[in-house]
Amino acid sequence: MPSAHILLISGPSGGGKSAFIRQLQQGKLPPAITEALPQNCHYWPLIEANDILKGDLEFEEVSKQLRQGESLIVHYDI
Repeated sequence: MPSAHILLISGPSGGGKSAFIRQLQQGKLPPAITEALPQNCHYWPLIEANDILKGDLEFEEVSKQLRQGESLIVHYDI
């Protein structure tokens, strides 16, 4: 079974997290940044951590994805 990974993008509101994720998924990040990230992470599904906290997304579903070896990008506002 492939091992799952989490790419956590966290920071304060207005800190550029969404812009970073958008550029990652569109392949527009500078090479110096993409070289430091896991290969093919721009294809990983995006999870909004606040959706888990609000109850709009069940943690068990996210946990299931990880147990199945699926890697995820997690967006979390602090």
